[in-house]
Amino acid sequence: MTRVVPLALILGGALASAALVVLAVSTPKAKVEAPNAEPRRTVMDIAARVIDYVARGESKGKFWAQNRNTDGQGLSYGLIQWTQRSGALGKLLVKMNAADPAAFASTFGPDAALLLKTTTSPTEAVRMSLPLWQEPWTSRFTAAGHVRAFQLAQAEAAKTGASWKAALDISEIFGVRTERSLVLFFDRANHHGGHGARKLANGLKAELTSSGPVRVAYPELLARYARTCAAPYRRTTAPAETTTSSGKTWKKVGDEWHLYAGKADLYAIIVRRTGEILSDPGLTDTALEVA
Repeated sequence: MTRVVPLALILGGALASAALVVLAVSTPKAKVEAPNAEPRRTVMDIAARVIDYVARGESKGKFWAQNRNTDGQGLSYGLIQWTQRSGALGKLLVKMNAADPAAFASTFGPDAALLLKTTTSPTEAVRMSLPLWQEPWTSRFTAAGHVRAFQLAQAEAAKTGASWKAALDISEIFGVRTERSLVLFFDRANHHGGHGARKLANGLKAELTSSGPVRVAYPELLARYARTCAAPYRRTTAPAETTTSSGKTWKKVGDEWHLYAGKADLYAIIVRRTGEILSDPGLTDTALEVA
């Protein structure tokens, strides 16, 4: 089977409703497929592989992995590091409890009901009121990560959650569907949140088409999106206030300023992570079918 690689994208024009149109070429010239030829892969065919790739970056693929409030997000937990502050952890815990209520009660003890009530509160201050990054909670979450029913709940939450849905939406915005692009979109949605990642994608699309339809090379589009995602975390001039409303801090790094969450240099992390995705030879660039 001839490999189809997207070379360029066109945004706008008569097909604006479809966002970007993927142009593709085959070298050598494509031959007529045999009746029993292997069908082209779809987005959902590689969903598990995409999620696994991002999970290895977030948690080394460990269901029990924890970031214990080093970045001000409270407890970040599991395969793709669902965060306490955002409410994502609470949504995961609801799925875990539904998967095996008895195991949930046994694992989290007499405070299991309080855990659910607190982490699913619509108020951020309430969600953060339990120090889940301290004992006895950390041991309980470690134990939960080894319960098979909860592992399956994490896998299901990853492939049906807000970050995956945002990755699919961004692929529609840009009209590009490859394994590499989906890994990038999912990874960024998991970091920025679904709404934030979509907003950045729509902003880049508007910037590219400000003067009408434009031809954009496939690698350049992904690189531009990666840079767009990193840009809010870097300044070339000193900020008026070094502490943001969310508790993050601007710190001088060389001749520029980077935004930090605790000890984590968010700009450096995004540049490193997206750079790894864009250059990884193990990720494919074959165009995928929608379904």
